[in-house]
Amino acid sequence: NTVINTQYKKLMKLLADAREADGANAVIICWHTGTEYKGTHNKDTERIVTGLIEQGGADLIIINHTHTAQGVGIINNRSVFYSLGNFVFGGNRHIRGGKNSKDPLAISLYGMVVQVKLTFTEQGKYLGQQAKVYPVFSSGSTPDYQVGDHFNGNNAIIANDYRPIRLTLDQANR
Repeated sequence: NTVINTQYKKLMKLLADAREADGANAVIICWHTGTEYKGTHNKDTERIVTGLIEQGGADLIIINHTHTAQGVGIINNRSVFYSLGNFVFGGNRHIRGGKNSKDPLAISLYGMVVQVKLTFTEQGKYLGQQAKVYPVFSSGSTPDYQVGDHFNGNNAIIANDYRPIRLTLDQANR
């Protein structure tokens, strides 16, 4: 956030130039920010993202860095993915799921894959977007472990096989 705050005017000019000088039909921002292993985004990020959309004209913002899925927002019909979490993550060979939902390693087991379809007129004018979110678990190897167990007070150990799996709706809701 420090770079964005100190370079905010420069970033706004780059966004305007992308549209005007470069003729971009849509502007997508991929941003590496946030507090690692925190389960939610902070108000500063939300404020900056709102400015990037409302004043800067960004059409889609995707944030990564925290190793946790931090939710989705809609601002002026533009999607914001506050952090996608982990998909294939080689940082831990064995992952310990702790006894509560604030356990950073347990939270980091979850992520989301997003698919966003942008729609344009034949002349290239941006019309809108539709996003699909697929919840994932970062390891396909889960012997004696049900996704979500760490939220139930168990202290399971998961061997990370680096093969993410798509979660069922029930698993994602837990």
